[in-house]
Amino acid sequence: MKLKRFCAVLSALCMVCTAVPVLPELVQSTPVISASAEEEYTYETYEIWSYKKYADHIEIYSAEDKENITEANIPAEIEGLPVKYIRSFAFTSCPNLTSVTLPDSLTTIEQSAFKDCLTLTSVTLPDGLTTIGGLAFFSSGLTSVTIPESVTSIEHNAFRVCSELTSVTIENPNCEIGDMAYTICNEMDENNNPYFNGTIYGYEGSTAQAYAEKYDYKFEPLDSAPETSETESESTAEEIKPDDSSGDGKVDILDVITINKAAMGKETLPPEQLKAIDFNQNGKPDSEESLTLLKYIVGLIDDLSA
Repeated sequence: MKLKRFCAVLSALCMVCTAVPVLPELVQSTPVISASAEEEYTYETYEIWSYKKYADHIEIYSAEDKENITEANIPAEIEGLPVKYIRSFAFTSCPNLTSVTLPDSLTTIEQSAFKDCLTLTSVTLPDGLTTIGGLAFFSSGLTSVTIPESVTSIEHNAFRVCSELTSVTIENPNCEIGDMAYTICNEMDENNNPYFNGTIYGYEGSTAQAYAEKYDYKFEPLDSAPETSETESESTAEEIKPDDSSGDGKVDILDVITINKAAMGKETLPPEQLKAIDFNQNGKPDSEESLTLLKYIVGLIDDLSA
């Protein structure tokens, strides 16, 4: 009976997928529940924003009248749902865009989202942001940028060819910084490295300092690294159940979806959530773990380490 129930759930999830991706590190016989199977979405428009509406969030994928938009103030919610993603190429080549304000609900700016926005000089990155995709602000007019502590990944060339950029502050001492995230490709220094005519600010011993030293960029230390007390760490661990990948206090199919989105690179899990779903102890989310959780939810197994 449990096996039939499991097969029915798995079949229902797969029916809404147009394709099932196979992660390279897994054998092809391992079932993968695609992130596209999470739920249906609709294309809709709110004010000037074109977006995908899912059951639990909104993804901005374009703005109407790109030729004339000068300020982009992305709302935190649309139809009562949080705006979590700025999709790839959403604002690419907006010729008159000068400033962008993003809501705290936002978690991801995907690749090339603001690429070639030459007049963009100001952006406010929110505290909830975790990922800045490759080429996200490539060839924009930004003069300074502060990367909040919540950001765990700045992907390759994210701020490359920002010729006016002179100040970069990276508040997360462990943020992953992709190759040539900050460079001006048409200038080279005496060591034949791409040149950045500015200062990177970060904490002593941080990835920001290591990045600056790698390319021989000017680095200025911030006063002190942020500290998390032992009590705070224990509290966070207690709040996240060992099978609650979405961190919403419940264990359901959304947790399976969250694991698969993380495995496919669509979502970056904070350390406490990653720890909560790392059943196979390999330090990363993968479809093996999502399948284990699905079996647990439908009652095929009683132990998440199975």
